[in-house]
Amino acid sequence: MTTYSNDVHLLCSGFLEKKNPITGIFYPRMVVLSTEALSWCKHQQGEDLFGERTGSAQLKDIDSVKILEENSLMFEICESNGRERQFRASNERICAEWVSEIESAIDQVSFQDGITSQKEHVLHVPGIKFIDAAGTEASSDPITVTSITIHLSLIHI
Repeated sequence: MTTYSNDVHLLCSGFLEKKNPITGIFYPRMVVLSTEALSWCKHQQGEDLFGERTGSAQLKDIDSVKILEENSLMFEICESNGRERQFRASNERICAEWVSEIESAIDQVSFQDGITSQKEHVLHVPGIKFIDAAGTEASSDPITVTSITIHLSLIHI
């Protein structure tokens, strides 16, 4: 039985054919795109929803996804470890939809990683007085910030 953690959300799923990289033979697979990974499962009649997971690629490790020039029914994902995996859809529209969904999921993971990996920065602002919540002048020593909001005002002359 395939288990998924509670904080992983299913984005899309469907049947595609996955190419075996050694034999070149295509095998039908239930492919599942979640907020964390692209997984493929051997699905047999009578099994649970997705079947037995036979492989996956973490979204954070996928460098690119593209429709193959030589066959518009196929797309390829390239991982940072050098692995390339190819899938074939039943028509061009479905192939393009999968590529679009995977790219969107990767963009979302990249955006989330950018937020959670922000580092603190020391801010040196010479000549600026810092006022605390009570309205008294605070130390002018450097302060540590994790985010800055900048408000700009335009003056028309």
